[in-house]
Amino acid sequence: MRCLVINLDRSPERLIHIGSQFSTFGLNFERVAAVDGRELDDAVLAMQPVSKQWKRMNKAEIACFMSHRKCWAIIAEGSDAYGAVIEDDVFFSPSATHALSSSDWIPAEVGLLKIETFRQKVFLSRARVLADAGRTIHALRGCHVGTGGYVISRDYAKRLLELSEGCFHALSIISCSTMRCRGRTTAAFISSIRPSASRACFSTVPTRRMEARSASRPEQRLA
Repeated sequence: MRCLVINLDRSPERLIHIGSQFSTFGLNFERVAAVDGRELDDAVLAMQPVSKQWKRMNKAEIACFMSHRKCWAIIAEGSDAYGAVIEDDVFFSPSATHALSSSDWIPAEVGLLKIETFRQKVFLSRARVLADAGRTIHALRGCHVGTGGYVISRDYAKRLLELSEGCFHALSIISCSTMRCRGRTTAAFISSIRPSASRACFSTVPTRRMEARSASRPEQRLA
């Protein structure tokens, strides 16, 4: 399974940090150059669709969206069934080796699997899609904010690319249980997605250890 790391050209120290995390646990990664919000023209702000549900995004947030979309395109065009998208400020726990070295443990109906947490309570389905290897996967029933770490299927990456064409709210698709974009509704669960269903995203809930911790805000962001 390919692991894509989003990293700004002007943040080499973060690349060193995330590189040490992957090296420590014997994992490989590919760097994806992040889109820099400082280099975006102000005109990009006017391209956002009008929405009563979501606040308007600033250039940094739009650049974040564009960076993740670059990763979706790489995964959609690749040969692997799944790919992992990781931001460069996380810390891995030992369980990350199993989670990121292969996608064999992910059930076929899972399209998007979130592997981070902000240590905030979220609503999950009672039913478990998977209970194995010290973790469980549940459907997400509310918002699970954050894009620091998730695994996405090739088919669902294609779907997100389609839904996000000209739509800057696409990252909300992988944060909340339901999202309407360009007149079409998609859904998310705490960690994974079923591409063609309204219930789209599931979450992995480690029973012993969290997957990673943010370098910049360790008290809030885990993955």
